[in-house]
Order: sequence, then structure tokens, then C-alpha cells
Amino acid sequence: MVSNVAGTRLLFLLLFIPTVACRKSTTVTVKGQARGSYTFETIFTPKPCSDLVPDDLSHLNSTEFSAAKEIIQTNLGTSSKCIVVFGVLVISNIPDHGNFVNDDWIRLFANTLAVILDKNRDGVVDDPAVGNLMRSRPGTTMAAEDGGTFILGRDATTTDAAEEALLQYIGSTTTIMQDDFGENSDVGQSMRAMTEEIFHTYQHKLGSAYPEVWGISNKGCPMYGHHLLQYGVHFAHGASFGLTTGNHSLRFAQQFRSSKDTCGPSDPNAQKGCDYGQSTLMKCAFRAQCNWYTSQMCCSKTGDSASGADVTGGGCIWPGCAGIEWYYNLVFEYTETMYPSAPWLQGAGEYDMGTSLPGGNSFPQSKADVKAKLTAMGGDCAAVLANIEDPKYHQPSAAFDWYYVPGSPSVATRVADMINNATGGAAATLISGRSTSGLRGIKLHS
Repeated sequence: MVSNVAGTRLLFLLLFIPTVACRKSTTVTVKGQARGSYTFETIFTPKPCSDLVPDDLSHLNSTEFSAAKEIIQTNLGTSSKCIVVFGVLVISNIPDHGNFVNDDWIRLFANTLAVILDKNRDGVVDDPAVGNLMRSRPGTTMAAEDGGTFILGRDATTTDAAEEALLQYIGSTTTIMQDDFGENSDVGQSMRAMTEEIFHTYQHKLGSAYPEVWGISNKGCPMYGHHLLQYGVHFAHGASFGLTTGNHSLRFAQQFRSSKDTCGPSDPNAQKGCDYGQSTLMKCAFRAQCNWYTSQMCCSKTGDSASGADVTGGGCIWPGCAGIEWYYNLVFEYTETMYPSAPWLQGAGEYDMGTSLPGGNSFPQSKADVKAKLTAMGGDCAAVLANIEDPKYHQPSAAFDWYYVPGSPSVATRVADMINNATGGAAATLISGRSTSGLRGIKLHS
């Protein structure tokens, strides 16, 4: 008899992933605008979004497919490039400029999503429950938390309205902005930026699939109902107060940040109505706020006796921003991920997000630190650690890499090589071996 889990996985395979011949891999190199490069292998090939065919998004009916294809061209331009990964559209309309080559970087976007969804690289989504929710499909409003997702590399000229209109056709995203590939960025900084936004997009559907474990809804929070708040006012990669530009430049997000980027006047009801009891993750996040996570928030007190009850304002509060940013940084510190040409970006980066306000405790900055911190706090925080390490949830467990060729040999050597290049060999001992299983004739759309 086939187990429920195995049966669901098999159903996902049969319905959504065509079983055709293995795809030949391609070696691609992306370059930073200021310095650095990263070479990887991929099975994905971008094509003009105008060349999408119904089989690329076979989960959509003919009307939905035609409407999605048309809105992409209308709102993002006829030069937009597309790849489809496990039914999720990966789109980029960022023009080639300097060292940025759109065809190369969109392949890396696709690889990043594929690695998140298929950690063991066997050509099958690890968790069909999350994979089903992520497939690009129409939604109604952000507040409804319905619809699928897509990955978007957004050029500087695309308007907020043009992006927002995509919701009713292909779902929601956390945007990768052209500014992430600015003239002063090295390759590691740009890779970190795009990895974070793709992981955020995944986090929302992880929370939807397991609301009592990973839920991150803003329902009940002050001003909830404004459609832009549901997917969070995400700050740019360790940005300090006062920075109103970054990875998500939606008009309301900018206005909200501008009004909240100072710690006065103090508002003791800043989080009134937010449901930090909705999930194990948010219960622990609430305990961490003002204690060992103070980034982009204002607190009436900080340190050991502080918690989310002491938040009095800030530019990134509520579950859909503070909670999601906190967990992203936590899990990437746990993996001890490193970025090429940027060894100072190990984990979440060089920022201590617990001491950004005076008196806060240090944010954990290694796997050992994360385990020790969550274990010592006990209760829901110890449960978060158990959930991170529970194979059922397929969370990142080792240093992240961006190499995606299903059926390939162990990727551990690839990760070690990347870290050696970044650190001169000093960090190779961080890597633990991982292996992959065969592709079994499965091909992914592109």
C-alpha cells in the first residue's frame, strides 16, 4: 500500500512534471557589477515570455493561460524573459547593463527556486503541499492570501501598478529589484539579495501550507486590509532606519517606511491585533523581538526581559515583515551559507540584528549559535529548532548553493569549492556531504 505522503508526491509528479528525457546541463557565469563572478550549472534556458506555450503552465486552463501570457507582455514588456520551474513562473525584465546579463541571472533565479523546492535534487518537489500553493495562478487580493506565486526580476522602469496587476493572473511575489545589481554591488551581494527575495516568496506559501507551524499572516494587525501589506514591507538586506529604498519599492511601502523610520512618537499599540499566537514560528519570533532581534523596530526596552510586547513602532514589524525577516536570517545563519567574493556575508550577513538597538542581545551567527539560542529559550523556540531539523518540512540544513542539475553527483564538492574561492580555503570544513538521487527521466519546464 502506498502511504499518504508517497501517494501525494506521486500524484504531484504525474500531474505537474512531464516525464520526458533528462535535460542537458549548461555552464553559466554571472558577474557582479563591481567585482566577482560565480559559475554554476543549470538545466534551465530562458525564452521570451511571448513564447510560452500551454504545456509550460499545464495546471492553468486555456483562458487563464492566455490571460497570464498577455498580462506579462502588457505589464512587463515584450522583451521579458521567462523560465517555469515546477509550475512557478520565473520572469525578468531587467535589461542587460554593465556586467549584468539578464539571460544568465534569470537562470540563477531559476536554480535558486529549484534548490529551495527540491533540496535533494531528484527532480521532484520535496513538499507537494508547498509546491502546489506556489504554482503561478490567479489570486484575488493580497488580503485573501490566495493565488500562486511568481519570481520577478523587476526593471527600474516597471511601475508599482504594473506589478500589482499581475496578482489577478499569476499571483504574488517578493520582488528582486534592478537596484540589487547596482554599479557598486559585487556578485555575492547581488546573489544574497536575490536569494533572500526568492526565499521570502517561498516562506509565504510554507506558512499557508502549515499555518500552525510556519504561519505568518498579518491578519488583525493595524491597517491590515491594505492590499500591499499582506506580503510584507520587506527591508533591503540589513538596511538601517532612514533607508526608504531597497528590494521592494512599492509606493505604499515607501510611504509607510518614511513615516515609521524613526522611533518617535512611541506607540505602545504598534502591534495591537497582530496574531503572534498563530504559529509556533511567530510565538518564538515574538519572544525574540526587542530581546535578540531589534532590526528595523523600536522598543520601549531591550534585552533579556523584552519581547514583542515592547515594540513601539518601526519600519518592519508585524508577522509578515519582522517575522519573515527574522526567520530568513535565522535559517541562513543556521546553514552558514557563504557567498562568492563576499566572505563577510556568511549566513545573514555581517549585521548583528540583535544589537541594532542599544541593550539588545546578540543575534545567533552560526549553526551552533542558533541551536544553542533556541534550545536555551525552550518552549516554542525549541520547537522551532525541532521543526527546522524535521525532514518533514524540508528546511535548508547545509550551506546553500545555487547548482541545479538533477541526478548529478554529490553537490558537496561544489559548495566546498565555492567557499574555498570565497575564503581561500579557510571554511571548507563547514561543509557536510550531501548526495542526490537519479532524475528518473523527469524534465522540468522552462
